[in-house]
Amino acid sequence: MQIVHFIIYSAKVKDNIIITQSAHHNSAIPPKNISPAVQQFLAERHVILFTFDKGVILGYSVHLYCDQCNTNFHHNYTVKDGVCTYYSGVPEFLQAGEHHFVERKLVNLWIHLILTAWTSASACTDTYNEVLAQPPLQDWPFSSLLRPEHVWDAFTLLCLMEDYERRKFVLQVPHSGDQKYRFSDATSCVVTNGMTIRYPCCAVHNCKVPLTSRCDRFCLQHKELHKVCSIIGCDRAIVTGSKVCSDQTHISVEKAYNEHGQSHFQLQQRLRSVCIASAVTTTGDPNDKAAEEDFNVDAAGNTIPATTQFGQKRTHNKQIIVAPCGVIIARTTFFGAKGVRSVAEFIKQTYRSVPFVPDHVFYNNNCHMKKSVANDPFFDHIALTVDVFHFKSKHSSTDLYYQSHCNLVDYSELLGEDGQGWFFNSSIAEQTNAWLANYLSICHEMHRDRFNFFLDEMIIRQNRSTVSKLRSQDAMPDYWSADMFE
Repeated sequence: MQIVHFIIYSAKVKDNIIITQSAHHNSAIPPKNISPAVQQFLAERHVILFTFDKGVILGYSVHLYCDQCNTNFHHNYTVKDGVCTYYSGVPEFLQAGEHHFVERKLVNLWIHLILTAWTSASACTDTYNEVLAQPPLQDWPFSSLLRPEHVWDAFTLLCLMEDYERRKFVLQVPHSGDQKYRFSDATSCVVTNGMTIRYPCCAVHNCKVPLTSRCDRFCLQHKELHKVCSIIGCDRAIVTGSKVCSDQTHISVEKAYNEHGQSHFQLQQRLRSVCIASAVTTTGDPNDKAAEEDFNVDAAGNTIPATTQFGQKRTHNKQIIVAPCGVIIARTTFFGAKGVRSVAEFIKQTYRSVPFVPDHVFYNNNCHMKKSVANDPFFDHIALTVDVFHFKSKHSSTDLYYQSHCNLVDYSELLGEDGQGWFFNSSIAEQTNAWLANYLSICHEMHRDRFNFFLDEMIIRQNRSTVSKLRSQDAMPDYWSADMFE
C-alpha cells in the first residue's frame, strides 16, 4: 500500500522535473538537471545510510503528505496525529535517527557481536568507522560518522519490529520527544540464580517505581526526599546548594564525600593515611558514587560512624531460572536483597499460571529455602536440592539438615548411568550467570526500560541459539503446553 501512495504523490512532481529537460530526453533515464523547486525539496532531506558492505552512502529521504487524510508517509512509517505507525514487515533500511538510516544486515551483525562477544555499542561504532565505513568525499550537512546512539536505536527498532511482526501486531510510538525515550512504552511491554547486573533505582528500600531521569536518586513518589539530609537517620532539611543539613559534622562528611575519588585527595589520603571506608554498592564503574557509604570523620577530624546516601542506589541483582538444557525460563529483578522468600515467590510466580511445576529445583541456598517454605503447599511435591557447584564449597558435611533434605544423592533419578555422575547439569545457572555477567559494563549506564529490554532480547536470542544447538544434537527440544497435560 505504501508503494501505491508513493507513486500517486510522487507523480505530482513529475511536471516540475520534465519542464527542465529537452524535448528529446529519454524518460527512462534519470535526468541530470532538475528544477529549483525539486532541488530545494531534496536539499531539506539529506540523509546518511550506513551499509554492511558499501560503507557510508549519502542520499535523500523523501516523505509525502496526503492533505486528504492528514498523513505523512515516511520510509519506515506514517505519521498522523503525533503517532508513528510502522509498516508491516521488516524493511532493509531502518531509520535510526532523523537523518540516519542503517542497513538491516549491518544491525544483525552488531546484534551477533553483542550476543556472542559482548561487544559494546562504542566498540561496534569504532570498528565500523575505522574498518567498514569508507567515508564519502562529498561534503554533507552533517557528519558521516556512526555514533553509539545509532547502534542502540537501530538495535531497539529492529528487535521491536521483528517481535511485532512475529506477533502480527502494529508498532506505534510517539513521533515527538527525545529519540532514546520514544520507544520506552514499547520496550517496557516486551518481555535459579542471581547475578550482580543492576540498574539505577529509587533509593527508598524496595521501591519499584522507575526514576524519571537516570541521574535521579528518588522516584516521583519520593522526590521530596531530595530535600532531606543525606545522612542516614537525619530528617532535617538540607541547606541550599548542599545535600546535607546545617550540622557541621554532616557538612564535613559531605566534603569528604565530594573529595573522595579526586586525585588530589587520594594523594593526601596516602600521605596522611586518612581512613575513609567506602562500601560501594555497584560493581560497575569504579568512579561511580555509591548510594550508601560509611564515613568515619567529623568536623574536628575525629572518628565517628556516619552512613550517607549522597549517590544513586541500584537494584540488588537479577535472578534467573534456567532449565538444565540451558534454556533460560524466566528472570526478575530483586530491588532490596536476594532473600530466600523472594526466590521462593519468584518460582511461584513463574509456574503459578502453567499446568505443571518442576520436580526438582536446584539452588545454592535451598537448605534455608526448604525451611522457609516448609508450610507452603506449592512446594509439597518439589524437591529442593543444592546444586553440585555449591555442594562442597558452601555446605559442611556435618550439616545434618542439609544432608537429610537437600542432598542430590538421595534422588536416584538425578544420578547418571550406573550411579556415576549426574543426569542433569545442576550448575547450569552458575554457567549462565558467567555469560550474563559479561554484559555488566554494557548495561551499567542504561535506564530501566532499555536495560530490561536489552537483557530480554539477549536472553531470547541466546535461547534460540541453545534450542538450535540442541536440535542439531538430536536432543528434540520442545515447548510444554497445556494440551500435553489434558
